[in-house]
Amino acid sequence: MNIVSYNIRGGGNPLKQRRIKECLMKGKADLCFLQETKIKSISGKIVNSLWSDCGVEWSAHDSRGQSGGLLIMWKMDVFSSVFSFGGTGLIGICGNFGGKQCFFVNVYSPCDLLSKRKLWEDLLSLRSKWGGGEWCLGGDFNTVRFPSEHIGRSNSQRSQDSHEFNDFIGLMNLIDLPTSHRKFTWCKGGVGGAMRRIDRFLLSDGMVSLLCADCQVVGRKDISDHSPIWLDCNSQNWGPKPFRTLNTWPEHPGLVEFVDKEWKALRIKGSCAFVVKEKFRCLKESLRS
Repeated sequence: MNIVSYNIRGGGNPLKQRRIKECLMKGKADLCFLQETKIKSISGKIVNSLWSDCGVEWSAHDSRGQSGGLLIMWKMDVFSSVFSFGGTGLIGICGNFGGKQCFFVNVYSPCDLLSKRKLWEDLLSLRSKWGGGEWCLGGDFNTVRFPSEHIGRSNSQRSQDSHEFNDFIGLMNLIDLPTSHRKFTWCKGGVGGAMRRIDRFLLSDGMVSLLCADCQVVGRKDISDHSPIWLDCNSQNWGPKPFRTLNTWPEHPGLVEFVDKEWKALRIKGSCAFVVKEKFRCLKESLRS
């Protein structure tokens, strides 16, 4: 299954609709999350202008005026939806895939921390309500996880947002796969502008296995100040990826002290296996930066 997430910053323009369709066709998308449609009433006609395949189903949250709007579309012959659900800042579908109950959720997070907390609490409540299943969250989370995911001028990206976002990921037992091609998913301005990684997919361990997902591919910026994000799903599942190191690392005199400090500073919640796995992933990110 090929899955894409894209904050399009408005989808009512015919030119934009054509560019979105070209993007989905080129990537052979089976499931698509669109944020900020800025369309008051999504119709079948609009969906057809965005997707060339006639065998498509969809669910949407209309925008409020010229703000927000969520749309999720999927091919009927790839995924069979049982029901859809939604809330403030999210819309999702549930169905059977690979013999398991799976939830695919399109997320558009607000900017202020209080509203983000409400969104995270709602998602935790939904997972608790349905007793597990495999989950795939994708969209614009409006939060970076680490300082390395943001450069340039800022509107004061707060560390508290990042800490609580990481706590939410841990409580949901979700995995943030590494990125490929590009690191940042949003940029604004030219030289000296800001770049952030605020768009991403978050998957349960079982969903990673079901999709054989390797990484998140960040596409080129085109019709929006956000880039499309693709889940790179490889049918060849070679099992868990090893923690790779560079030969020069053990030779650095400050390695042990650095690793010890970074490991103890990480705040991750969840099962023991999840915490260890995420700490290794975060440690790798710190070693790279």
